[in-house]
Amino acid sequence: LAGSTRFAWGRYLAAVLAGEALWLALFGGLGYWFSDRWEAVSQLAGDLVGVLLGGALIVAGGLAIVWRGRRSRGAGDR
Repeated sequence: LAGSTRFAWGRYLAAVLAGEALWLALFGGLGYWFSDRWEAVSQLAGDLVGVLLGGALIVAGGLAIVWRGRRSRGAGDR
């Protein structure tokens, strides 16, 4: 990837190593911190997915109602 972007090899390697260290520290640290709370985190994630899906369905339903209303009004104007 460094060659295709004409990025200097040394700078590219430094950026990759810094990114990997950050990734390892972030996910390793989160794993260590949440290790004793895994069931609570899992329950929260499941609840959050349900809330987001419900919200998306409400928005989609509202948009469908508005779209059909505009479409039916447009057909009557002709």
